[in-house]
Amino acid sequence: MLNRITSVLFIAIFAISVNAEERSEPSAIEVITLIETNGKIHFAEATANLKLASARLQKAWGKLLPKLSATIEAQRYNSSHSLLKDRAEVTSGLELVQPIFDFGHSWLLISAAEADQKSEIHLSNIARRTVLLEGLALFYDLHASELYLQAFEEAHASQYVQWERAKERESIGMLSKVDVATKLYKTENSRLALYKERTRNLDLRLRLTELTSYSFESEMIIAPKISGVKLANINLARIRELAIINSSLLEALKSKEAALTFRRQGSYPFPRFEAFSSINQYSRASTGRNNWTAGGRIIWNIFDKNLKSAQRLQLSAELGRINAQIEIERQKLGRQLEIAVRRRYDAWQEIITSRSRFDLAKYKLLQRQQMYDQGRISKLGVAMTEFTTAEAELVKSIGNFYVGNANLAVLLGEEPSLGLDIQFPNNLIAGSSISDDDYEPKRGSGYGQEDQNILNRKVE
Repeated sequence: MLNRITSVLFIAIFAISVNAEERSEPSAIEVITLIETNGKIHFAEATANLKLASARLQKAWGKLLPKLSATIEAQRYNSSHSLLKDRAEVTSGLELVQPIFDFGHSWLLISAAEADQKSEIHLSNIARRTVLLEGLALFYDLHASELYLQAFEEAHASQYVQWERAKERESIGMLSKVDVATKLYKTENSRLALYKERTRNLDLRLRLTELTSYSFESEMIIAPKISGVKLANINLARIRELAIINSSLLEALKSKEAALTFRRQGSYPFPRFEAFSSINQYSRASTGRNNWTAGGRIIWNIFDKNLKSAQRLQLSAELGRINAQIEIERQKLGRQLEIAVRRRYDAWQEIITSRSRFDLAKYKLLQRQQMYDQGRISKLGVAMTEFTTAEAELVKSIGNFYVGNANLAVLLGEEPSLGLDIQFPNNLIAGSSISDDDYEPKRGSGYGQEDQNILNRKVE
């Protein structure tokens, strides 16, 4: 029975690889496009904040436009004039006011609103890119989970057959009850691992479906691949300069700083000059009333019980806080950037290691299959499970590299999709090479290296 199961599993692996090219599955870049198109609800809050900032900008511009207002007033009265017979009056009027000059106060408020809008644009990009990064990580994690699930199924099937065989041998006195109980525990433990991975796989599918509005119900069998080119080194100093210039979060904080500066300057009591004209109508005739007026006026709020000074103190405090956040974020960005570059090298070495492990597992499985076909062994053993697990580890390492590369792109103020290009950092800095005194990763001797397929020493 064990031989039959292992043979079926072995055939299934190659059947999957043959049928993989016949199925249509979204690629990583297509998943990003699906999120951009169908997942806008997941960064709708940032989009709404941007719209609010745009509305505040329109409101600030509106203060420069003329304002037309209408008034209607009705009253009853008792006059002491003996000849006045009526006891009620209705008056109506239209007034047009055009702001002329306010010593730059309106332009300060407009500049502050424009800076707020720029800040919200950067914050909206950050929110959108965060969701895109999550979707990309889910995509690669789901591919690895598919293979882990297959490996756990193979391991559980093997443990179950061994438990059945142990019960048979215990019935004829070849094994003890302790041996059978041990096999049963291993079987149930493998079942638990299978169930946990199945639940995690479902969680990945549901979340990815939420983000993309695309059904990921079927099995993902087209595993992501990566080219075997040599990974180029990065000039860390140049990359750090690009990050400081292009960081979306830094730009958002700088725009907030500019907005607070403009508002603080605009908190002083500026006088304003405006022109006005009005047309009035009255229900009763009376001397000393104007049917129309036109002129200008100066309005100046001279005393406000220190309200403006308190507002300036508040804005100064907020400005100090933003300045501190900018410096903290600049230091944090430098640290995150250096770690991201180091982890990029680590992830590439992880791919090299996983690739060598996959090759080893593949050769072991082929060796066991040849020995099985020759009748020298009666089962494939754990070679099948080791092969599937090694493939899962390789797919996971490839996903880790691409997600880390996309995160590096976001730190540099770029779109996550740029991280799907392995060499994108060097393209950004026009191919600058790393300096002699800068960090250089330890070079491996396997997948993707110069000596992958050559002998490093002469064999006689």
